[in-house]
Amino acid sequence: MCSSTNEFIIENGCLKRYNGKSETVVIPDGVTVICTDALRNNETVLSVLMPYGLIRIEENAFVNCKNLHTMRLPDTVTSLGIGACHNCPSLKNVDIYPEGKGGSV
Repeated sequence: MCSSTNEFIIENGCLKRYNGKSETVVIPDGVTVICTDALRNNETVLSVLMPYGLIRIEENAFVNCKNLHTMRLPDTVTSLGIGACHNCPSLKNVDIYPEGKGGSV
């Protein structure tokens, strides 16, 4: 099951919180920052696809996402905060894609 846009709290392009229970999280277009603790302690998420144009992933954004195994992020990301993926023991695949090649998770 994929995420829907009403599961996200987004303010001024910043994803503040994901409240859904989807295994595959597709962060909406227009998000340029994944804020501190946005997916903290989410044990349901297995994979995350981030939109082209994302610039920054703040500290602890995905901390304790123990079942997260795959992330697709665009080559527009220029900043990755300390501990962004701390305690994500299942994370094995991080794919960086160029514009037009977002595809699916």
